[in-house]
Amino acid sequence: MIFKQIEPSVHLKEYVKNYLLIHFQTTATESLFVKPAPPINEQCLVFYARNLLVGIANTQGKIEKRGKSVLVGQATERVDFQIDTSNYLCIKVVFWPGTLSQILGLPLSEIVNQSI
Repeated sequence: MIFKQIEPSVHLKEYVKNYLLIHFQTTATESLFVKPAPPINEQCLVFYARNLLVGIANTQGKIEKRGKSVLVGQATERVDFQIDTSNYLCIKVVFWPGTLSQILGLPLSEIVNQSI
């Protein structure tokens, strides 16, 4: 299992808070589990390099599938990640608060509780 925070280069420190590398594998008999995630104050870009998230259920019970790369706005409600753990590899770019708004030219209210 790998759970590692990586500092950005000097050139990106103004925009990127850190990178997060997550990798784990399990046996086929326990390959799907649900991980509840509380709301956190971050906007990020996530790359699912191997297995995707199977689905995400929010408080309204809506289930959605994510693509191989996702831009995630700030969460204000809990979500439940359904993860296929047979070979999970995720690389997450965490931006400083407000930076994504500057990059996209959009108010962050446009992407609250959304994955694009």
